[in-house]
Amino acid sequence: MNGECKHCGYKPISSTAKVCPQCGGTKPYKQVVTMEQRIAVAAVGFIVFVIWLMLQPTSLDDCYDQCTSSKLSNRYIETLSSCTNKCREQFCPNGDC
Repeated sequence: MNGECKHCGYKPISSTAKVCPQCGGTKPYKQVVTMEQRIAVAAVGFIVFVIWLMLQPTSLDDCYDQCTSSKLSNRYIETLSSCTNKCREQFCPNGDC
């Protein structure tokens, strides 16, 4: 993989180079991130963010359904109570539900 000298900007510099052939700087390798790589990382991050948003509950009922389905039902009353409180805090902060 090639990059550029972090001292003078000379390129290409091998990732294993110990000295820059132009300025003589030691450990000159500086990896250059291309615009295509930046765009790819941003696109993947955006896709992950959109998927995360789609999985978030959008109403009190959705929150309640997701919460109760993800809990084990051996403590059913405790689960219902904790889910109800959690969802009301999230969607009804003023207690207007």
